[in-house]
Amino acid sequence: FSSQEGTDSFKELGHGLGSLPAYVRVQVQAVDGANAGFIFEGMGNAQSDDDFGNNYGGLVFGYNESLVRLWAPDIAEPSSSAVVGHLVNVYDGWGGEVNA
Repeated sequence: FSSQEGTDSFKELGHGLGSLPAYVRVQVQAVDGANAGFIFEGMGNAQSDDDFGNNYGGLVFGYNESLVRLWAPDIAEPSSSAVVGHLVNVYDGWGGEVNA
C-alpha cells in the first residue's frame, strides 16, 4: 500500500465488529527513508490538492458498519507539474525538517 499507485493507493478492509464503531484510529508505519519504523496517525480528511504543486501527505480514512476505507495520496490529474503526495509527509518546519 503506497501513494501514487492509482487504484493501489486505495484499500478497503473489513473490521468485523458488526456495528458502526464509535471511534476508529488508523495508523501507518514508515518502512523506509528517514522515518523508517515511526508510526503516524491517519486523518479523516484531505490535507491539500495536487493542483498547487506543494508537498502534502497522510493517510485519509473513512468507515461504516462493516468496512474501513483507506486512501493514500494519488495524483488526480496526469498533467500536474509534480508528484508531491506521500503516505508519510513530514515537511515545512516540523522538527527543523531534519527527517523530512
